[in-house]
Amino acid sequence: MRGAVCAGADDLWAASDVSGVCGAGVVKGHDDTLPSDEWQYTVVHWHVYDEYRGNGCGPSDPAYRARRRPRAALFDPWAVAGWLDKGIRLHVRHRDLYAKVDGVWMPISAADLGEVRRLHMLTASCGESIHTDVYFNGLHHDLFADAMTAKQCTRDCRQS
Repeated sequence: MRGAVCAGADDLWAASDVSGVCGAGVVKGHDDTLPSDEWQYTVVHWHVYDEYRGNGCGPSDPAYRARRRPRAALFDPWAVAGWLDKGIRLHVRHRDLYAKVDGVWMPISAADLGEVRRLHMLTASCGESIHTDVYFNGLHHDLFADAMTAKQCTRDCRQS
């Protein structure tokens, strides 16, 4: 059911795929890692979406999302990381949280959410898209930040 948001009703995990920070692999434990300025050179902004789907339904694809009105258009990596962080925290509450790191599901604590936010900012600073999935009781809550150039954007987004 590509492109459909399926409704559906066991354990919680948040899949935060930050598998490439500027194509160099996941950055872990590097407090001195600085954001890239690549997003400024490629002149990207991000369309953000949140969707719910049940087990057995895959996340929507970018072409489907591009035809929909985004929740917002964000214009810097810090805004992207903040929007994703807010959505994750809203749905995680006090449950166990897992993230996919180097292809392996790893438990993360509430304290680690700051690191997830930092990795999202680093990924966005490279002008890349991000997909995060928070799962609980058979329902996925997907958060997307789709990177767009002005040429790709069909909404004529402008920073105010």
